[in-house]
Amino acid sequence: MVYPEEAARDRPARPPGGLRLAGVVLLVMVSAGCGKKGPPLAPLGHRPEPLATVDTRQVGSDLVFAFALPTSYTDGDPLAGPPTVRLLRESLGGEPVVVQSFAPEVVRAAPGTRVTLQLPIAAAFEGVTAPTATFHLDTRGPKGKTSAWSAPLAVTRSEPLPVPVGLRSQQLSEGIQLEWSAAADSPTDLGYNVYRRAASDAEWGKPLNAAPLGGVLFMDRDAAVGILFEYRVEAVIPASKPPRASAPSEVVRLQRRDETPPEPPTEVRAVAGQDGIRIFWFPPVSADLARFRLYRAAGDSPSTLIAELSRDATIHLDTEVSAGVTYTYRVTALDAADPPNESAPSTAVSETVPAERTGAAPPGV
Repeated sequence: MVYPEEAARDRPARPPGGLRLAGVVLLVMVSAGCGKKGPPLAPLGHRPEPLATVDTRQVGSDLVFAFALPTSYTDGDPLAGPPTVRLLRESLGGEPVVVQSFAPEVVRAAPGTRVTLQLPIAAAFEGVTAPTATFHLDTRGPKGKTSAWSAPLAVTRSEPLPVPVGLRSQQLSEGIQLEWSAAADSPTDLGYNVYRRAASDAEWGKPLNAAPLGGVLFMDRDAAVGILFEYRVEAVIPASKPPRASAPSEVVRLQRRDETPPEPPTEVRAVAGQDGIRIFWFPPVSADLARFRLYRAAGDSPSTLIAELSRDATIHLDTEVSAGVTYTYRVTALDAADPPNESAPSTAVSETVPAERTGAAPPGV
């Protein structure tokens, strides 16, 4: 029996090429089966999934791309951290041009979340004389493996749209009204989008209007009371490819005030007794009810405020009355706004102090 070591000593020093290749293959097979592990190699499928949907629009002089990052690699492993995102431009008969590479620290978003990236349209068309170009986005993982391209993004180079001017706001009973003016050189087919955010928020979100506005007036009926809001407007041509928008207008701020009073109290009654006149009522159902006001008129005299009462009050004793005099009472409700909103007066009720009232002052006193 010949052992491998003895066979090796008997081989020629320089075997023929075919044998030499077989020896290399054998060495690779032996190395693969040994216990010592080399550096791990990423599987061929370990590349990010492609971007499913990319929304492209021109805002001012910039191209803006919005999309959701993939969550996994093509082999099913979860994507670890934000990838590099590349913008590619197709070229005739050649390799695509890498227009811009957005590093992970620029992307700065977790897998599965939405990302917005932008660059000047002049940079995207650098070296291109044609008015249109086709772009793609891809992503590159930390090991350098690149995803498949996104769907083609056709872009026509266009001049920036003029910015709306003179944005102003005011509160009306229906809500916050916004009004602005079109720039002097605006195209006739412009529409407008209105954006709102709380002053403490960083993002603007979607337009308040469901479709671009044909005019320069908008009523925000859904603005919550007591929150400081910021508004801005963009001019848009949504039918262009990609959709075009102007740079945002200046920002205006407004805090909507509470101008809705509570309902008035109900079931108001007045009952005279030996110690005065008691007024009863039922309070309105109101979350911001703060207090009540009681008004009184003596005979034909004008009505005057005689008491401010807490929100828990449902009865008041009026002792400043005279025998034989008829008094008329009304109750109002106030809310907690600053300044407060006062309800309409309740139904008026009248009562006369009987002349035999003990200790009553004579009429006119």
